[in-house]
Amino acid sequence: MYYCAAKLPVPCFDFTDFVLVAMKLLCALCILACSGCLTLQVFGHASDASDQNDSTAPRKMLEKKLISSAMEILDIFDYHNQPFSEPADRRVKGFVLGYVTPWNNKGYDRAVKYAQKFTHISPVWLQVHPGEARGEDYVVKGTHDIDNGWVTRIRESNPKIKIVPRFLLEGFDGKSFQALIYDNDKAQSFAVAVAKILKENKLDGAVLEMWKPVSDDGDRKAMRQAIKTIASKLKKDGFQTVLVVPPSGGQNVAGRLRSEDFAFLADSIVAFSVMTYDHPETYSRFVEAAEGP
Repeated sequence: MYYCAAKLPVPCFDFTDFVLVAMKLLCALCILACSGCLTLQVFGHASDASDQNDSTAPRKMLEKKLISSAMEILDIFDYHNQPFSEPADRRVKGFVLGYVTPWNNKGYDRAVKYAQKFTHISPVWLQVHPGEARGEDYVVKGTHDIDNGWVTRIRESNPKIKIVPRFLLEGFDGKSFQALIYDNDKAQSFAVAVAKILKENKLDGAVLEMWKPVSDDGDRKAMRQAIKTIASKLKKDGFQTVLVVPPSGGQNVAGRLRSEDFAFLADSIVAFSVMTYDHPETYSRFVEAAEGP
């Protein structure tokens, strides 16, 4: 992870100068926030031991101007979007997951260009809704965003890569979420709906965003059982499941993933993705609906 800092000039200047500098700094920070067209999570360890043990590595990074002790604001504008390593260079042996979004097309192109660096790519395409209105348990929406041409291109760039679209729960209130986690048949139906989309589009698995910060211990255990049921069904059908979980936040945070939950799910989940990229409003709605006024 890289951190950037911009140092404001100390000498006196008038208010107009201050506003201009502040605006430039704000723009620079916005660029940093928005330029990550590809959200990246790495699971594993650095494979290049020579770099880890090379005492000259910091000097080499300074020589290549990858880091600076005297960064200027305009440096962020000049270098924020420039990659360092070659597309085929891979420095990590472990599980590497990248997210791409349909509202930022640059992510698609970068995923193809740097496909050799990833083991898994998760397009943020799909949402699972309760399907009672259609006479079904669950309906998957967002299929219009599926880009099979892009899937072909990225597999040409890296034949070993796994395409695991994210499935987000939407339209669930407390009652429908409770039905999903407490009714095994509902969990099976959920898995069938997800597997159907994966089979139709020849995809490799799912990133499941289903863990919710419920405060009741019984609900938490029911939720992890439902997740295990869904992931086990997908695994039986030949698909991988990555589970999105919230960061710990401390021992007393309701709904955090505990070590016992990890152990319970580990044999059916290929990886856990710590969700630091978003904070859906649906999380709080689930808790409010489940707990009541």
